[in-house]
Amino acid sequence: MSAMTAVPAPRPAATPLPALGADRRVARTTAMGNHPAGGRSRRAPRPSRALPRRSAPAPLPVREGLALARRPWQLVPTGPGLSPKALGEDAPVDVLAGLSSRAARTGQESSPALRVRGAVPADLPALAAMHGRCTGTTLLQRYRAGGRVPSVATLTQLLRQPLVLVVLAGPRQVVAVATAHVSSRPSVDFTTEMGVLVEDAWQARGVGTALARHVGASLRHLGYGQVVTTAATASLPLTRVMEGLGSTRHGVAEDGGARIASRLDASALDGLAGGALTATTADAAAAVL
Repeated sequence: MSAMTAVPAPRPAATPLPALGADRRVARTTAMGNHPAGGRSRRAPRPSRALPRRSAPAPLPVREGLALARRPWQLVPTGPGLSPKALGEDAPVDVLAGLSSRAARTGQESSPALRVRGAVPADLPALAAMHGRCTGTTLLQRYRAGGRVPSVATLTQLLRQPLVLVVLAGPRQVVAVATAHVSSRPSVDFTTEMGVLVEDAWQARGVGTALARHVGASLRHLGYGQVVTTAATASLPLTRVMEGLGSTRHGVAEDGGARIASRLDASALDGLAGGALTATTADAAAAVL
């Protein structure tokens, strides 16, 4: 038998030892992978444990938002009947507004409902008559100007504002009015002005509060976050009306009067009956009225 000679296997080429600290760089590069931009690699961001932020809904277009705000709805004031009722400032305010109220669902009303809708030029005589029934103190709080009744020219200009709402106790009897300044887009600080006037015989019955909350809900849908009103003094009824819109701050107006600013509260105003009505609810309200 022939002898077999063992051939030794070739030895692998020696691998050069990495420089000092290179093993750490190699391990870091392997863990991170190549950067997609071809530059220096970066550690992948860790997943955030914070809860996702709730994004605010996009504001409605001005024309659509104003049409929604001007649609008719019902307001049932407190107190039996429609006769004037003097309530103390500490009396509870309980207003049933819109179709979600118990009175509207059952068809049994403790007092006939008032009608709220967008103002039209034909409301000028009834609006002037309502201002004539207001006392000088009420007019002073709303307009200042010495507590005098606004002229017909002033009221005509008021009716030309984009958002003007009237409250009617009868076909030609206006008992309250609300105005708000609305432009093509919200201001830089998302703030606008609002004014509410309720004639004396209907005050302290929740009419002004319901009307202001309706306006506030409508302004939120138009992209505004804060509303401001000015008066001669920061009276308790006016303060309560503004506090119904959200957190409220008091200041001094340029003419020395009271300036009250309220941040529109989403939780208090969203879904407000008689406020930011949906198209379906508004159509139903118009059908009943």
